[in-house]
Amino acid sequence: MNGYTDEIYKSHGDGISWVTRNGHGGRVTVPDDHVGTVTGDLNSRRGRIQDMDVKGHNEILKAHVPLAEMLTSAPMLILLTAGKGIYRMEFFGYEDVPKEMVRRIVEEHKKEAVASTS
Repeated sequence: MNGYTDEIYKSHGDGISWVTRNGHGGRVTVPDDHVGTVTGDLNSRRGRIQDMDVKGHNEILKAHVPLAEMLTSAPMLILLTAGKGIYRMEFFGYEDVPKEMVRRIVEEHKKEAVASTS
């Protein structure tokens, strides 16, 4: 790790609060026969369903999902809905990263730093 990151880690310990994830408020439109599968996928990506609306034979899911999780979501949405699902993202805000994820990120960063100096 660099000196700056070392100092932040030392001063904040295990619960580093400065690490954030981008929360995106967006809409996922899916055929009504795929809602359960897509909802489960969003939940597995740390998504929080905020609202659901019906429009014809589709359901519109409004959810807050971390940006890092949404980046791999498009291919999965296509797979889960046989190409019929669509989504739109828009910026929502920032939130703290869960402590366990912070620990994993710091450990991975330490390993990469050691490997790059070897």
